[in-house]
Amino acid sequence: MPEAAETAPCQQKAETYSHVMTTKLAKEISKLTAAEKIQLAGELWNDVAENGAVLEIPDEHKVEMERRQAESLAHPGLDLTWAEFQKRFAARL
Repeated sequence: MPEAAETAPCQQKAETYSHVMTTKLAKEISKLTAAEKIQLAGELWNDVAENGAVLEIPDEHKVEMERRQAESLAHPGLDLTWAEFQKRFAARL
């Protein structure tokens, strides 16, 4: 981040405003119940999705996806459907 002297005054005000708003928002969110926080997270997620946000997939995630796909292709009998996974997971509880 540039030194304060290198930053335009209007940018400094915007950054300060953003920090203040983030701090206030964090305090308000901390007052919510767990259920309310989960609901808020869902609403935020839906808002991002509805507004066509394009999120960059990090390179390390791409590498991991390629590794998993190669493993799946090499050992097709080891894959589980979501229902099979849930059944096995529930059996362990």
